[in-house]
Amino acid sequence: MQVRDAMAKTISTAHPAATIREVAEIIKREDCGFVPILRDDRLVGVVTDREIMTATPCTVQADASLEDAAHVMAIHQVRRLPVLDGTSSVGILSYGNLEQAFLAHGVYGEQATLDVAIGAEV
Repeated sequence: MQVRDAMAKTISTAHPAATIREVAEIIKREDCGFVPILRDDRLVGVVTDREIMTATPCTVQADASLEDAAHVMAIHQVRRLPVLDGTSSVGILSYGNLEQAFLAHGVYGEQATLDVAIGAEV
């Protein structure tokens, strides 16, 4: 299974010129903890509920395997990955998306999601 099969495709984004207040309003309105910052469909950073701006977020390609995405999440201790198709932003893969996809496919997925959960708690 590929990342594109499990990712969220409808996401709220902000432009680099947006103020922190505007991004905070998106986070509150959408009840999310992660807003990609895009310039012309290109990811230039993310704002999270824990960090005001990460200019070089970890990403994953849409055609990557879910196992590879889980590995990136575990290694970098993150629970959300912007998904790229080449250099264009096309979605977000969250821990929840990953967990749902893996749990639908058996035991290996359970171990992979456990690895992400343990890494993200550190």
